[in-house]
Amino acid sequence: MIRLSMALRFKLAGVFTIVLVFFFGLFSLYQLHAVNEEIQTSLSADLRLLHVVAQARGQFARVRGLVLDGLRMLPANRLADALPELEKLRQLVKTVDSFEMTREVASRALLLTQLDLYREEILAVGLLASRTPTVPPDPTGHAQSPAPPHALPAATFADQGWLVDLLTSQEEIADSLRTLEHGELLLLAADQQQIGRLTKALQTRMAILAILTLAGSIGLSFFFSQQIRLPIRRIRDLISAIRDGNYEVTVRTGSNDELGQIFEALAHMVQHIAIRDRLKIEKILQEKNRFAALANHLDAPIMLLNRERKIAFANNPFMEFFRLTWDDVYEIDLHLAALPQELKARIERAIKTQEWPEDEPLDAIGENYAYEMHLTFVPVNDEKGQLASLVAILGRLRPPPAA
Repeated sequence: MIRLSMALRFKLAGVFTIVLVFFFGLFSLYQLHAVNEEIQTSLSADLRLLHVVAQARGQFARVRGLVLDGLRMLPANRLADALPELEKLRQLVKTVDSFEMTREVASRALLLTQLDLYREEILAVGLLASRTPTVPPDPTGHAQSPAPPHALPAATFADQGWLVDLLTSQEEIADSLRTLEHGELLLLAADQQQIGRLTKALQTRMAILAILTLAGSIGLSFFFSQQIRLPIRRIRDLISAIRDGNYEVTVRTGSNDELGQIFEALAHMVQHIAIRDRLKIEKILQEKNRFAALANHLDAPIMLLNRERKIAFANNPFMEFFRLTWDDVYEIDLHLAALPQELKARIERAIKTQEWPEDEPLDAIGENYAYEMHLTFVPVNDEKGQLASLVAILGRLRPPPAA
């Protein structure tokens, strides 16, 4: 059943294709935006981490300088000056831990532990330094200055391991900061590789989407073209059936569009052609019957060949003279018919040369037959001038002698 007109089908095919391409472009923009946001977030986090780690290293350099200056000068208040800077360093490390994309948490937790231990060691060394004896007054009247660490008596530092631990902690913290910075650099490189993979994956997805969109567009075009070609194919089959004389085909349609009108017109045409063909067949049968009756009343044998050089008709005198039955001649090829070879060869030569004899004598002599005939060929051409049939009249025959 035809539901949609051809124009509407073409419009629907175009609309579906445009919608499909639109959604493909919209989804592509969404994918690009999502990947771009992910890349910017990852790079921003890595760069901020590197910046904070660099600040932490600079802050630790200031802390270590204050601690070393305090050890050289030795009053407790000089070591205490390093504590606020150390607290700033701890806050920077905590800031690193507060990022959303935090990695290497264990190394940062270890760094915070080392900073706490370092603070306790500074406090312990400062407490010991507060007990350090001062140098006797200067005769010139200048202020007293603390003795350098190497000048302290051994009894002052009952546990000189605090000083060693302090210097060791400094080196460990410096190593941890370098390790943290190196780790962030490695993570930045890994993120860049991940960005490359994401970009490649996005390109792959876009290529797949493009292929699917193209395939969908082709599929829709093929589907709608099939829907359009199907009625046309039915019309072609209908016309072929009518051309072959099959007037029993039916035409059904459920729409009033252009194709529906064509099918309705074809239905009326088939009815008129069937009626006209039936009348034509009846007329041909009547003429054939009149021709057969007339030919059978003649004394001369008459044979009718059709376009395919098959015997289409032979009158009774013809079959009686050659002692044949109707089954021996009807629709039999000329070269297979039980006729004298001389007669068949003369007919073939006349058709080939297009020269038609009139009352031409012909003797046909064989092992069991001998005929003397006078041939007259009457060609019948179609509207294109080609041979449609051939009437062969055999006059004044002499039958073979009786056995």
